[in-house]
Amino acid sequence: MNTFRSSIPLAVACATNLLVCGWLVAGPVLLEFENSGPESGITTPGATAFAFQGSNWSGGMVASVGNGALYSSGFFSYMSGTAGQVIFDEPVDSVAFFYVHNGAVGAVTAYGQNGAVVATAASNPATFFADPANFVTLDPIAPIRRLEFSGGVVDSFASSCYAPAQNEILFDNSGSETGVTTPGTSDFAFLGSNWSGGTVATAMNPPLYASGAFSYMSGMSGQVVFDGSATLARFFYVSATPATATAYAADGSVLATVEAGPPTVFAAPENFRILVAAQPMQRIEFAGGVIDSFSFDPGPSQQPQFRRGDVDDNSSVNLSDPIVLLGYLFQMGAAPACPDAADANDDGSINLTDVIHILLYLHSNGMAPAAPGPDSCGVDTTADSLGFCATTHCP
Repeated sequence: MNTFRSSIPLAVACATNLLVCGWLVAGPVLLEFENSGPESGITTPGATAFAFQGSNWSGGMVASVGNGALYSSGFFSYMSGTAGQVIFDEPVDSVAFFYVHNGAVGAVTAYGQNGAVVATAASNPATFFADPANFVTLDPIAPIRRLEFSGGVVDSFASSCYAPAQNEILFDNSGSETGVTTPGTSDFAFLGSNWSGGTVATAMNPPLYASGAFSYMSGMSGQVVFDGSATLARFFYVSATPATATAYAADGSVLATVEAGPPTVFAAPENFRILVAAQPMQRIEFAGGVIDSFSFDPGPSQQPQFRRGDVDDNSSVNLSDPIVLLGYLFQMGAAPACPDAADANDDGSINLTDVIHILLYLHSNGMAPAAPGPDSCGVDTTADSLGFCATTHCP
Protein backbone atom coordinates (compact mmCIF):
# COMPACT_ATOMS: atom_id res chain seq x y z
CA MET A 1 0.00 0.00 0.00
CA ASN A 2 1.40 3.35 -0.97
CA THR A 3 1.68 6.16 1.58
CA PHE A 4 -0.89 8.36 -0.12
CA ARG A 5 -3.60 5.76 0.13
CA SER A 6 -2.79 4.93 3.72
CA SER A 7 -3.66 8.49 4.69
CA ILE A 8 -7.15 8.49 3.14
CA PRO A 9 -10.00 8.38 5.69
CA LEU A 10 -12.39 5.52 5.10
CA ALA A 11 -16.10 5.49 5.86
CA VAL A 12 -16.92 2.01 7.08
CA ALA A 13 -20.54 2.57 8.11
CA CYS A 14 -23.25 4.93 6.91
CA ALA A 15 -26.39 4.01 8.79
CA THR A 16 -29.55 5.08 6.97
CA ASN A 17 -31.26 8.05 8.65
CA LEU A 18 -28.85 8.12 11.59
CA LEU A 19 -25.94 9.02 9.31
CA VAL A 20 -23.39 7.41 11.60
CA CYS A 21 -19.81 7.30 10.37
CA GLY A 22 -16.93 5.06 11.25
CA TRP A 23 -13.50 6.40 10.32
CA LEU A 24 -10.16 4.72 9.74
CA VAL A 25 -7.08 6.82 9.15
CA ALA A 26 -5.29 3.87 7.60
CA GLY A 27 -6.31 0.74 5.75
CA PRO A 28 -7.72 -0.18 2.35
CA VAL A 29 -9.60 2.40 0.36
CA LEU A 30 -13.34 2.08 0.03
CA LEU A 31 -13.44 0.75 -3.53
CA GLU A 32 -10.59 -0.69 -5.62
CA PHE A 33 -12.59 -2.24 -8.51
CA GLU A 34 -10.62 -5.48 -8.17
CA ASN A 35 -13.50 -7.95 -7.59
CA SER A 36 -11.73 -9.24 -4.49
CA GLY A 37 -12.29 -9.19 -0.73
CA PRO A 38 -15.56 -7.48 0.16
CA GLU A 39 -15.94 -6.47 -3.51
CA SER A 40 -16.07 -10.07 -4.73
CA GLY A 41 -18.99 -10.59 -7.05
CA ILE A 42 -19.68 -6.85 -7.20
CA THR A 43 -16.91 -5.14 -9.15
CA THR A 44 -16.63 -7.96 -11.69
CA PRO A 45 -14.90 -7.13 -14.98
CA GLY A 46 -17.47 -5.68 -17.33
CA ALA A 47 -19.80 -4.57 -14.52
CA THR A 48 -21.58 -1.36 -15.46
CA ALA A 49 -24.05 -0.91 -12.59
CA PHE A 50 -23.39 -1.99 -9.00
CA ALA A 51 -23.78 -0.87 -5.40
CA PHE A 52 -21.14 -1.03 -2.68
CA GLN A 53 -21.11 0.33 0.88
CA GLY A 54 -23.68 3.05 0.25
CA SER A 55 -22.41 4.10 -3.19
CA ASN A 56 -24.35 3.26 -6.36
CA TRP A 57 -22.43 3.24 -9.63
CA SER A 58 -23.75 3.35 -13.19
CA GLY A 59 -22.91 4.56 -16.68
CA GLY A 60 -19.28 3.37 -16.76
CA MET A 61 -17.55 0.00 -16.68
CA VAL A 62 -15.07 -1.96 -14.56
CA ALA A 63 -12.34 -2.91 -17.01
CA SER A 64 -8.66 -3.62 -17.65
CA VAL A 65 -6.76 -2.08 -20.55
CA GLY A 66 -3.26 -3.31 -19.73
CA ASN A 67 -1.79 0.11 -19.03
CA GLY A 68 -0.28 0.37 -15.56
CA ALA A 69 -0.48 4.16 -15.58
CA LEU A 70 -4.31 3.87 -15.48
CA TYR A 71 -4.39 1.97 -12.19
CA SER A 72 -3.52 2.53 -8.57
CA SER A 73 -4.54 -0.70 -6.85
CA GLY A 74 -4.33 -3.68 -9.19
CA PHE A 75 -5.18 -4.44 -12.80
CA PHE A 76 -8.69 -3.03 -13.01
CA SER A 77 -10.23 0.39 -12.73
CA TYR A 78 -13.48 2.17 -13.54
CA MET A 79 -13.76 3.57 -17.06
CA SER A 80 -16.29 6.33 -16.50
CA GLY A 81 -17.08 7.06 -20.14
CA THR A 82 -19.25 10.13 -20.70
CA ALA A 83 -22.11 9.12 -18.41
CA GLY A 84 -20.54 7.51 -15.35
CA GLN A 85 -22.03 8.53 -12.02
CA VAL A 86 -22.11 7.67 -8.33
CA ILE A 87 -25.17 8.28 -6.17
CA PHE A 88 -24.71 7.95 -2.41
CA ASP A 89 -27.39 6.51 -0.14
CA GLU A 90 -26.59 9.32 2.27
CA PRO A 91 -24.67 12.53 1.56
CA VAL A 92 -20.91 12.24 2.04
CA ASP A 93 -18.52 14.84 3.37
CA SER A 94 -15.69 14.32 0.90
CA VAL A 95 -14.30 11.94 -1.70
CA ALA A 96 -10.75 11.12 -2.78
CA PHE A 97 -9.76 8.94 -5.72
CA PHE A 98 -7.18 8.22 -8.40
CA TYR A 99 -8.34 10.05 -11.55
CA VAL A 100 -6.41 9.99 -14.85
CA HIS A 101 -6.82 10.17 -18.61
CA ASN A 102 -4.85 8.81 -21.55
CA GLY A 103 -6.33 11.09 -24.20
CA ALA A 104 -9.06 13.65 -23.67
CA VAL A 105 -9.20 15.26 -20.23
CA GLY A 106 -12.00 13.96 -17.99
CA ALA A 107 -14.08 15.99 -15.56
CA VAL A 108 -16.02 15.14 -12.41
CA THR A 109 -18.81 17.25 -10.95
CA ALA A 110 -20.12 16.88 -7.41
CA TYR A 111 -23.73 17.78 -6.66
CA GLY A 112 -25.27 18.57 -3.30
CA GLN A 113 -28.52 17.45 -1.73
CA ASN A 114 -30.41 20.20 -3.58
CA GLY A 115 -28.95 19.40 -6.99
CA ALA A 116 -26.57 22.36 -6.96
CA VAL A 117 -22.95 21.97 -8.06
CA VAL A 118 -20.69 21.95 -4.98
CA ALA A 119 -17.29 20.98 -6.45
CA THR A 120 -15.52 20.03 -9.68
CA ALA A 121 -12.18 18.52 -10.67
CA ALA A 122 -10.34 17.45 -13.81
CA SER A 123 -8.48 14.21 -14.45
CA ASN A 124 -4.69 14.14 -14.57
CA PRO A 125 -2.50 12.86 -17.42
CA ALA A 126 -1.60 9.22 -16.83
CA THR A 127 2.03 8.95 -15.70
CA PHE A 128 2.82 5.76 -13.77
CA PHE A 129 1.07 3.24 -11.54
CA ALA A 130 -0.48 4.81 -8.41
CA ASP A 131 1.24 8.16 -8.93
CA PRO A 132 0.28 10.14 -5.77
CA ALA A 133 0.04 13.30 -7.87
CA ASN A 134 -2.87 11.78 -9.77
CA PHE A 135 -5.24 11.56 -6.82
CA VAL A 136 -7.92 14.22 -6.52
CA THR A 137 -9.96 15.25 -3.50
CA LEU A 138 -13.38 16.91 -3.45
CA ASP A 139 -14.10 18.40 -0.04
CA PRO A 140 -16.74 21.13 -0.42
CA ILE A 141 -18.52 23.02 2.36
CA ALA A 142 -21.82 21.35 1.47
CA PRO A 143 -22.18 17.56 1.50
CA ILE A 144 -22.08 15.55 -1.73
CA ARG A 145 -25.08 13.50 -2.87
CA ARG A 146 -23.84 12.38 -6.30
CA LEU A 147 -20.89 12.55 -8.67
CA GLU A 148 -21.07 12.73 -12.45
CA PHE A 149 -18.08 11.87 -14.64
CA SER A 150 -17.41 13.00 -18.16
CA GLY A 151 -14.45 10.92 -19.22
CA GLY A 152 -11.46 9.74 -17.25
CA VAL A 153 -10.45 6.59 -15.40
CA VAL A 154 -11.21 6.16 -11.69
CA ASP A 155 -9.49 3.90 -9.16
CA SER A 156 -8.95 3.65 -5.38
CA PHE A 157 -12.15 5.49 -4.54
CA ALA A 158 -12.69 6.59 -0.91
CA SER A 159 -15.44 8.63 0.70
CA SER A 160 -16.19 9.90 4.18
CA CYS A 161 -19.67 9.84 5.64
CA TYR A 162 -21.27 13.12 6.51
CA ALA A 163 -21.13 13.52 10.29
CA PRO A 164 -24.43 13.97 12.12
CA ALA A 165 -25.42 17.39 13.35
CA GLN A 166 -25.10 17.83 17.10
CA ASN A 167 -28.54 18.81 18.40
CA GLU A 168 -31.59 16.82 17.35
CA ILE A 169 -35.30 17.46 17.84
CA LEU A 170 -37.71 14.59 17.14
CA PHE A 171 -40.96 16.43 18.03
CA ASP A 172 -42.16 13.31 19.90
CA ASN A 173 -42.54 14.73 23.44
CA SER A 174 -40.32 12.01 24.86
CA GLY A 175 -36.95 11.81 26.57
CA SER A 176 -35.41 15.24 27.04
CA GLU A 177 -38.22 16.74 24.94
CA THR A 178 -40.91 15.70 27.42
CA GLY A 179 -43.10 18.69 28.21
CA VAL A 180 -41.52 20.74 25.43
CA THR A 181 -42.70 19.28 22.12
CA THR A 182 -46.18 18.41 23.35
CA PRO A 183 -48.87 17.83 20.70
CA GLY A 184 -50.51 21.10 19.76
CA THR A 185 -47.53 23.21 20.85
CA SER A 186 -46.82 26.13 18.54
CA ASP A 187 -44.02 28.03 20.29
CA PHE A 188 -41.24 26.32 22.20
CA ALA A 189 -37.50 26.48 22.82
CA PHE A 190 -35.19 23.47 22.90
CA LEU A 191 -31.42 22.96 22.66
CA GLY A 192 -30.73 26.52 21.59
CA SER A 193 -33.45 26.63 18.95
CA ASN A 194 -36.64 28.68 19.25
CA TRP A 195 -39.66 27.55 17.25
CA SER A 196 -42.78 29.51 16.35
CA GLY A 197 -45.50 29.77 13.73
CA GLY A 198 -46.16 26.05 13.27
CA THR A 199 -47.60 23.20 15.35
CA VAL A 200 -46.39 19.88 16.72
CA ALA A 201 -49.03 17.45 15.46
CA THR A 202 -49.83 13.99 14.18
CA ALA A 203 -51.62 13.24 10.92
CA MET A 204 -51.52 9.44 11.24
CA ASN A 205 -49.66 9.30 7.93
CA PRO A 206 -46.27 7.50 8.16
CA PRO A 207 -44.71 9.23 5.10
CA LEU A 208 -44.89 12.49 7.08
CA TYR A 209 -42.63 11.22 9.86
CA ALA A 210 -39.04 10.18 10.34
CA SER A 211 -38.81 9.37 14.04
CA GLY A 212 -42.18 8.62 15.64
CA ALA A 213 -45.82 9.55 15.19
CA PHE A 214 -45.43 13.33 15.48
CA SER A 215 -43.79 16.02 13.41
CA TYR A 216 -43.79 19.79 13.03
CA MET A 217 -46.42 21.20 10.69
CA SER A 218 -44.81 24.48 9.68
CA GLY A 219 -47.75 26.13 7.95
CA MET A 220 -46.74 29.19 5.93
CA SER A 221 -45.04 31.05 8.78
CA GLY A 222 -43.13 28.45 10.78
CA GLN A 223 -39.59 29.38 11.74
CA VAL A 224 -36.72 28.39 13.98
CA VAL A 225 -34.39 31.04 15.43
CA PHE A 226 -31.09 29.92 16.92
CA ASP A 227 -29.83 31.34 20.19
CA GLY A 228 -26.53 32.04 18.53
CA SER A 229 -26.26 30.65 15.03
CA ALA A 230 -26.03 27.36 13.15
CA THR A 231 -23.44 26.23 10.64
CA LEU A 232 -25.53 23.32 9.38
CA ALA A 233 -29.10 22.10 9.66
CA ARG A 234 -30.33 18.66 8.60
CA PHE A 235 -33.99 17.66 8.69
CA PHE A 236 -36.69 15.49 7.19
CA TYR A 237 -38.81 17.76 5.01
CA VAL A 238 -41.86 16.70 2.99
CA SER A 239 -44.92 18.29 1.42
CA ALA A 240 -47.58 17.29 -1.09
CA THR A 241 -47.46 20.85 -2.47
CA PRO A 242 -44.45 23.11 -3.13
CA ALA A 243 -42.73 24.13 0.12
CA THR A 244 -39.43 25.87 0.78
CA ALA A 245 -37.09 26.34 3.73
CA THR A 246 -34.92 29.46 3.65
CA ALA A 247 -31.88 30.13 5.85
CA TYR A 248 -31.08 33.73 6.81
CA ALA A 249 -28.05 35.46 8.27
CA ALA A 250 -28.35 37.83 11.23
CA ASP A 251 -28.50 40.81 8.85
CA GLY A 252 -31.52 39.32 7.07
CA SER A 253 -29.72 38.24 3.91
CA VAL A 254 -30.69 34.91 2.34
CA LEU A 255 -27.98 32.26 2.71
CA ALA A 256 -29.53 29.09 1.30
CA THR A 257 -32.83 27.50 0.34
CA VAL A 258 -34.10 23.95 -0.01
CA GLU A 259 -37.37 22.50 -1.26
CA ALA A 260 -39.40 19.79 0.46
CA GLY A 261 -39.72 16.37 -1.15
CA PRO A 262 -42.99 14.55 -1.83
CA PRO A 263 -44.16 12.16 0.92
CA THR A 264 -43.19 8.58 0.04
CA VAL A 265 -42.51 6.26 2.97
CA PHE A 266 -41.68 6.62 6.66
CA ALA A 267 -38.23 8.19 7.14
CA ALA A 268 -37.44 8.07 3.42
CA PRO A 269 -33.70 8.86 3.13
CA GLU A 270 -34.25 10.90 -0.02
CA ASN A 271 -36.49 13.30 1.91
CA PHE A 272 -33.80 14.50 4.28
CA ARG A 273 -32.51 17.96 3.48
CA ILE A 274 -29.35 19.80 4.48
CA LEU A 275 -28.83 23.56 4.70
CA VAL A 276 -25.21 24.69 4.76
CA ALA A 277 -24.02 28.23 4.11
CA ALA A 278 -20.74 30.11 3.85
CA GLN A 279 -21.66 32.15 6.93
CA PRO A 280 -23.63 31.27 10.08
CA MET A 281 -27.41 30.92 9.88
CA GLN A 282 -29.43 32.96 12.38
CA ARG A 283 -32.83 31.51 11.49
CA ILE A 284 -34.70 29.25 9.07
CA GLU A 285 -38.14 30.16 7.76
CA PHE A 286 -40.49 27.51 6.38
CA ALA A 287 -43.07 28.28 3.71
CA GLY A 288 -45.14 25.13 4.04
CA GLY A 289 -44.11 21.56 4.61
CA VAL A 290 -43.72 19.06 7.43
CA ILE A 291 -40.47 18.83 9.41
CA ASP A 292 -39.14 15.96 11.49
CA SER A 293 -35.81 14.81 12.95
CA PHE A 294 -34.35 18.31 12.89
CA SER A 295 -30.69 18.58 13.90
CA PHE A 296 -28.15 21.37 13.71
CA ASP A 297 -24.57 22.27 14.47
CA PRO A 298 -24.38 25.44 16.57
CA GLY A 299 -22.06 28.17 15.35
CA PRO A 300 -20.76 31.39 16.87
CA SER A 301 -23.30 33.87 18.16
CA GLN A 302 -24.39 36.18 15.38
CA GLN A 303 -27.36 37.74 17.11
CA PRO A 304 -27.04 41.47 17.74
CA GLN A 305 -26.93 42.58 21.35
CA PHE A 306 -29.02 45.39 22.80
CA ARG A 307 -30.46 46.86 26.00
CA ARG A 308 -34.20 46.31 26.30
CA GLY A 309 -35.93 49.68 26.66
CA ASP A 310 -33.08 51.72 25.18
CA VAL A 311 -35.20 52.95 22.29
CA ASP A 312 -32.93 55.82 21.26
CA ASP A 313 -29.78 53.66 21.50
CA ASN A 314 -27.81 55.97 23.79
CA SER A 315 -26.68 53.16 26.15
CA SER A 316 -29.15 53.97 28.94
CA VAL A 317 -32.89 53.71 29.63
CA ASN A 318 -34.37 57.05 30.70
CA LEU A 319 -37.30 59.37 29.99
CA SER A 320 -36.09 60.09 26.46
CA ASP A 321 -36.86 56.49 25.46
CA PRO A 322 -40.67 56.52 25.97
CA ILE A 323 -40.76 59.99 24.38
CA VAL A 324 -38.94 58.74 21.26
CA LEU A 325 -41.21 55.70 21.13
CA LEU A 326 -44.34 57.87 21.36
CA GLY A 327 -43.02 59.96 18.49
CA TYR A 328 -42.55 56.83 16.39
CA LEU A 329 -46.00 55.43 17.20
CA PHE A 330 -48.09 58.59 16.85
CA GLN A 331 -46.11 61.34 15.16
CA MET A 332 -44.40 59.53 12.25
CA GLY A 333 -41.07 59.67 14.01
CA ALA A 334 -38.06 57.61 12.96
CA ALA A 335 -38.32 53.88 13.53
CA PRO A 336 -36.15 52.49 16.35
CA ALA A 337 -32.78 51.25 15.11
CA CYS A 338 -33.33 48.12 17.19
CA PRO A 339 -37.00 47.05 17.24
CA ASP A 340 -36.32 44.54 20.02
CA ALA A 341 -35.06 47.33 22.26
CA ALA A 342 -38.38 49.14 21.80
CA ASP A 343 -40.36 45.97 22.56
CA ALA A 344 -40.02 46.55 26.30
CA ASN A 345 -42.38 43.76 27.38
CA ASP A 346 -41.05 41.32 24.75
CA ASP A 347 -44.45 40.38 23.35
CA GLY A 348 -43.23 40.53 19.77
CA SER A 349 -44.84 43.86 18.87
CA ILE A 350 -44.21 47.57 19.42
CA ASN A 351 -47.16 49.54 20.76
CA LEU A 352 -48.37 51.79 23.58
CA THR A 353 -47.96 49.06 26.19
CA ASP A 354 -44.18 49.30 25.69
CA VAL A 355 -44.27 53.03 26.44
CA ILE A 356 -46.26 52.36 29.61
CA HIS A 357 -43.91 49.51 30.61
CA ILE A 358 -40.86 51.78 30.41
CA LEU A 359 -42.59 54.63 32.28
CA LEU A 360 -43.72 52.33 35.10
CA TYR A 361 -40.20 50.95 35.38
CA LEU A 362 -38.64 54.42 35.55
CA HIS A 363 -41.11 56.16 37.87
CA SER A 364 -43.36 53.66 39.66
CA ASN A 365 -40.99 50.85 40.65
CA GLY A 366 -42.48 48.69 37.90
CA MET A 367 -40.97 45.59 36.34
CA ALA A 368 -37.77 46.10 34.39
CA PRO A 369 -37.89 45.61 30.63
CA ALA A 370 -37.64 41.94 29.65
CA ALA A 371 -34.35 40.10 29.10
CA PRO A 372 -31.64 41.03 28.40
CA GLY A 373 -32.86 43.94 30.52
CA PRO A 374 -32.04 47.66 30.56
CA ASP A 375 -28.64 47.57 32.25
CA SER A 376 -26.48 45.26 30.15
CA CYS A 377 -26.20 44.17 26.54
CA GLY A 378 -27.53 40.78 25.52
CA VAL A 379 -29.34 38.89 22.78
CA ASP A 380 -33.05 38.33 22.28
CA THR A 381 -33.98 34.97 23.81
CA THR A 382 -37.43 34.73 22.23
CA ALA A 383 -38.41 34.37 18.59
CA ASP A 384 -40.27 37.21 16.90
CA SER A 385 -40.56 38.92 13.53
CA LEU A 386 -39.62 42.47 14.51
CA GLY A 387 -36.72 42.75 12.09
CA PHE A 388 -32.99 43.29 12.27
CA CYS A 389 -31.54 45.06 15.32
CA ALA A 390 -28.78 47.63 14.77
CA THR A 391 -27.15 49.21 17.83
CA THR A 392 -24.13 51.43 18.32
CA HIS A 393 -23.51 50.90 22.05
CA CYS A 394 -23.53 47.09 22.24
CA PRO A 395 -21.20 44.53 20.68
